[in-house]
Amino acid sequence: MRTTTKAFDEALEALRLADYRARQEALEGLGERLSARAKAFADRQKTFFLFRESRPAHPRGPKADAGQAMAETLISISVPAWASADGARTRALTEQRQTVLALTFAAWKAERGAYPTKAIAGNLKLRPETLVDPFSGRPFVDRTLNGKRQFVSVGYDGLLGSKINPGDRGVTAADLAAAPPVDDIVLELP
Repeated sequence: MRTTTKAFDEALEALRLADYRARQEALEGLGERLSARAKAFADRQKTFFLFRESRPAHPRGPKADAGQAMAETLISISVPAWASADGARTRALTEQRQTVLALTFAAWKAERGAYPTKAIAGNLKLRPETLVDPFSGRPFVDRTLNGKRQFVSVGYDGLLGSKINPGDRGVTAADLAAAPPVDDIVLELP
């Protein structure tokens, strides 16, 4: 229980970070540390007892050592799920903020006949955080593409657009095929 409580406390501390990237890195670090300790314990158990490296005994005995290893293994397995759930929560928050922007801009256009030229929270009577992309901590990218106004979130990778530019020298068809799809979250106003 001590091991799980300590790991849960560390995970909660990571999930309380304001920045998405920092949360993901902290959770990844926790998972790697726990996995490394669990792997070391498993490797030691697989080695014939006469050939095992000697290490300091666990202060509470061998059963406590085995229990700690089991707890670390189980927690390390669940850490990626926590990171995934945090990503889903961040995406939902992004879409919620974009929905508020869409409704606010639609109401503005209905009253005034056109969209506002700039998205300023005070003018739109919105809370300032509504204009902030939860993935980057910066304002949504406000752009016009093909005559349509868009608010774009950088998404999980933190990059606007593709990681690979097809016009770059040295980019092969295999590189483009292996590149992940663009994960930007785009709100296009009508």
